[in-house]
Formats: sequence, C-alpha cells, structure tokens
Amino acid sequence: MSAATLLLGNHSNSSGNATGCSAPVPMSSVGVGIGLWFVSCTVPVFLPQFLAIHRARSSAGLSISTAIVTVLLGVVNTSADVLIKWDQLQQCGVVGWRCVYDLLDGLNIALLTCCVWLQLLQMVWYPPNNGSGTRAVAAAALCTPIVALGSAVGVSLVAPCSDTSLTLAQALASAGALFALVQYAPQVLETYRCKSAGSLSIASYVLQAIGAVGVVI
Repeated sequence: MSAATLLLGNHSNSSGNATGCSAPVPMSSVGVGIGLWFVSCTVPVFLPQFLAIHRARSSAGLSISTAIVTVLLGVVNTSADVLIKWDQLQQCGVVGWRCVYDLLDGLNIALLTCCVWLQLLQMVWYPPNNGSGTRAVAAAALCTPIVALGSAVGVSLVAPCSDTSLTLAQALASAGALFALVQYAPQVLETYRCKSAGSLSIASYVLQAIGAVGVVI
C-alpha cells in the first residue's frame, strides 16, 4: 500500500494488524533486481536538465517554486510510505534485501526527490536564482526531509502502525495531493513570463512524461 493508495482509502488488513499496515509480499531475488533496475531509470531522466544548467552556467527560465514544491511532494510521500510500510522496513532484518520489493515505490519517490533536491542546489548556485533570499528559501526547503522523515520514524518507533501513525500518513498523503496539483504551475508561469525556455530542458520533461505514462500503464 503506497501513500496514494492510502489517500484513496484502501486500508486493507491482509497482515492481520488491527491498524491496517501493509503486509510484506514475498518476491524472488530476480524480481527485486528487475524492480531496482526500473527504479534506477529515474536518474537519467534528470541528466539533460543538469547538463543544460551546467552548460549555460545559468538557471534562467527555471522556476525555483516548482523545484521546491516537487521536493516537498517527494518528502511528504516518502514520509507517508515510512509510516504505512513500517512492517516491511522491519522485515528487512529477516528476509534480507528481498524486502526491497515492498519498498520499491517509496524508493522511487525518494530517489526522484534526491534528484530534484540536487537540481535545486544547482539552480541556486547559478544566476539569476543565486540571490541570498532565494538561497535562504531553498535551504529551508532542503531541510524538510530531515524534519519530516525524522518525525515519521519517531512516530513509527513509538506507535508503529497505530491510528496515530496512519492518521499522520493520511494527512501527509493529502498534502502530497495538493502539492501535485500545483507542482508545475509556477514553471508554466515562469516560461510564459520569460517568453523563452531558457535553461529549461525539454528532454527532461519529455522523459518525465514518458515515465509517468509507463507508471500508469
């Protein structure tokens, strides 16, 4: 059960746990390896954008707001996954690396968030987004993973798979849905304002679109 599933209200209790935390799903090493390969495909999606900014030595045309909202989206969804998949995380000590299969969606979100986190650092390194005010806002956003993930782990340690942890996961998933709704609006406005793509990589967005279609299919 992912954060998105939780948001849709699926609290199935296949593990017998009274609170409805997700139950571990057995999977062969081959299945885990294939899943990890697909997750690793997240990284090349961002390479064209990294290269575009590096070559131009500029982050003109890129929206800091979209990058920040994307980081927040990933953080809240990853934190929600920690809360609802605490049982699977604990199973890693029993079944070894095969437990990763249950965590692939969370790993994918976390890896995507790390890529955007690094991209945000690159954006505030180059002009015109390298002002002190912009860097301060970006720094605050970059600290959110520590706070959010720390809170999720803390709640899970104190009250694993409890009503409190699932309620918090529901709240985080709801926040993630709101972030997803407005995620790209600032970038659209920035592109319209600049009347140019600037350092924005069309290739990265095309790859993201293809990846999104693949996930849906």
